[in-house]
Amino acid sequence: MSIFTTRLCKSIGIKYPIIQAPMGGGFTTVEMVLSVSRAGGLGSLAAAYLKPNEMREQVKFLKSFHLPFIVNLFSNIQEMKNNLRNVNKKEMLEMLKFIENLRLKYLNQVVDQSLQNTLQQVNLEEKMNEILMESEQFIKDMEEKIEILLEEKVPFIGTAFGLLTNQQIKTAHERGIKVVAMITTVDEALLAKQKGCDIIIVQGSDAGAHRSTFHCERKACPSEIGTFSLVPQVVQALKKEEEHDLLLMDKKGSKVNRKEGNKGSCDSIPIVIASGGIMDGNGLLASLMLGADGVQLGTRFITCKESGISKTHKVRLHSAKEEDIITTNTFTGRYAKGLKNQFIREMNEKQQLDKMFLPLAFPIQHFITKEMRRESGKKGNSEFMNLWSGQGIRLLPKEEESASDIIYTIMREAERVLEEKLGKEWMIV
Repeated sequence: MSIFTTRLCKSIGIKYPIIQAPMGGGFTTVEMVLSVSRAGGLGSLAAAYLKPNEMREQVKFLKSFHLPFIVNLFSNIQEMKNNLRNVNKKEMLEMLKFIENLRLKYLNQVVDQSLQNTLQQVNLEEKMNEILMESEQFIKDMEEKIEILLEEKVPFIGTAFGLLTNQQIKTAHERGIKVVAMITTVDEALLAKQKGCDIIIVQGSDAGAHRSTFHCERKACPSEIGTFSLVPQVVQALKKEEEHDLLLMDKKGSKVNRKEGNKGSCDSIPIVIASGGIMDGNGLLASLMLGADGVQLGTRFITCKESGISKTHKVRLHSAKEEDIITTNTFTGRYAKGLKNQFIREMNEKQQLDKMFLPLAFPIQHFITKEMRRESGKKGNSEFMNLWSGQGIRLLPKEEESASDIIYTIMREAERVLEEKLGKEWMIV
């Protein structure tokens, strides 16, 4: 047995302890997921932005290969409902006007003297109502998609921004579905364990795209704990929690009575996965040494052959430096990590002049900027689209690889490094 056959591998029957991160917005394709799972890793389908029928179709396709895979959704449904219920329409109209101004000026070259006339012709009230309806439908779709995944009995359901409900976790376990939670703090990890999650993705601040923090405030950036600081703290905390549970079991002479709906395959310590800034075999080894059972990589897969990334985004990634990366909530209302561009600068400058000018809460801000981002991408203009990226950007190979090649390359790197550092006698076959 290889030293890389971790608890993750033994638990679900995969060869390598590598998970491909779910990257929403079209980056992750079913071809990518399939390529990773076929290579011996664990592929993840990003389904948060898919329509229910579209997701079901992709799930059925992946199931036909009888390979393990994760389907990832956003579970902060109540938070999103509250955001929609409490939206300030005056603030929303101001944001719409600002975004429309940028879109016309920089993406449509409307000159200053005619800009105001053009803006007056845009019905912002109508746009606002359309966005509110779109946001409401987005939330309804998310609820429906969770039910579809339970109905389809997918191998794994993964969540970002929070956890499934007690009843959903209970139903998942009853149907043989493992539950995966992405966390950003020790407290979130302990909550995931208490709820009965089987796998915990420990997302450090090095990770690209959205921070998976459970609670999001418009004015406060979420925890920025790096991956290699957070992983050992989570591992230690989970072990202590388990020791406490076992002590209670001994005292009571029976199993700990967890909250209704949370008994399942997580009576022991959940499998821990390190995520954020991990790009190669060195990162895999470092994560395992810190107590993780595997790794999740996103940025490393974002430019692979099977990715749905645009050429514009890819070019920017290959020319970027680590100091070009910033955490921002300007695009979606939730904090995410990506490359700096003109839109972020314009928003920041506006906020310097008006401290009350803040992005709307998620998903409203996401739909406010959606048209601008889409148009920017179509025109090959990287300055007004979200350019998600993790902090390991300089380690991104310039050559295009397949997703399966990435798995094999990382494993060869890890084995080579281990042999160089410790000698062949440490390589257990």
